[in-house]
Amino acid sequence: IYSFLAEINIPQYTQMLLSNGFDDINLIINQTQFNISVSDKNLRDIGIRLPGDRAKILVRLEEKAGRFPYEIDKCKVYFNNESNSNGVGQMLKSIKMEMYYDNFIENGYNSVDLMLLQMLTRQPIDEFLLEEEIKVEKIGYRMRLLSKLKTDAEGYFEGKERDSGRKTFKGSRGGKKGSVFNNNNNNHNGDV
Repeated sequence: IYSFLAEINIPQYTQMLLSNGFDDINLIINQTQFNISVSDKNLRDIGIRLPGDRAKILVRLEEKAGRFPYEIDKCKVYFNNESNSNGVGQMLKSIKMEMYYDNFIENGYNSVDLMLLQMLTRQPIDEFLLEEEIKVEKIGYRMRLLSKLKTDAEGYFEGKERDSGRKTFKGSRGGKKGSVFNNNNNNHNGDV
């Protein structure tokens, strides 16, 4: 469990998971393959307060269980850095919701890639999370953000090159028309 959490930069939750019976990562990954996976509610109930940290666990479990058709760049998804948080700011600004930037960062969502990958999991970002945890009060804003995330997530893995038979994802640039991630020719070039 410690190694799994350390890979995604949140080893501080090791004892919480162990003391709640999550003591064998291979069994948890196997359960994830068969739709009997740990849930966001489970993680919240055992004391993992930040929704972004819960998302890291859920995304990594689904990745380890083979639910994504591509490898993902761990640095862009699981680790805090300035370029990742700038991407969150740019995405929010593109839909006129930059006033919520601090709310996302404070709740562990420091990466657009993390948010988009969570949208592709069995437990995507939803209206409840946005309202109750991120504190996006206005219904229209929640709908706007969910629409943006869903649209960008649908184009997340498009156009990736094959690497030894598997596609490798290297970032969130590119996407659907109107996306903050578009470039001039709509190709994904791996930059954030």
